[in-house]
Amino acid sequence: MRRRSDNSRSAGVWSERSYCVGLSSGHDYLVQIGFPVFSYSCCPTGPQRLDPRDPDALEIAHFGDAIVSSKDVVFADTDGVLFVPQDRAEEILRTATAIHQTESKQAKAIREGKKLQKQFELDEYLRKRADDSNYSFRQHLRKIGGAMEE
Repeated sequence: MRRRSDNSRSAGVWSERSYCVGLSSGHDYLVQIGFPVFSYSCCPTGPQRLDPRDPDALEIAHFGDAIVSSKDVVFADTDGVLFVPQDRAEEILRTATAIHQTESKQAKAIREGKKLQKQFELDEYLRKRADDSNYSFRQHLRKIGGAMEE
């Protein structure tokens, strides 16, 4: 994940498999060699100062406003990073799997030539919405089995 941040704190997290989290330099090279990088922003010159280490630096990591510890699970891909308490990891994985299955089904239908407008039965939604201004697109997706997060 690459996004600009005004937060001056950056953090590194490591375990058996190393990760670079925070500001990074040499991003393209790191990605090329398969080193996982989730970055607030690129810093081509590298660090310009050495700040004192927080006393809890080996116990927790700061990632923006999030505080992550060994009691958390980290899910990451090119869309972003999600920190989850360990006791909710299975629930999150079930939800993510359901979303992935729905998105995969929709993507397959698109590849086969079926537009999202047809998959989502948009004309039917607009007719119902015209009759009932409280009828939401979320309700419609639930009804036709197109809601991803449920």
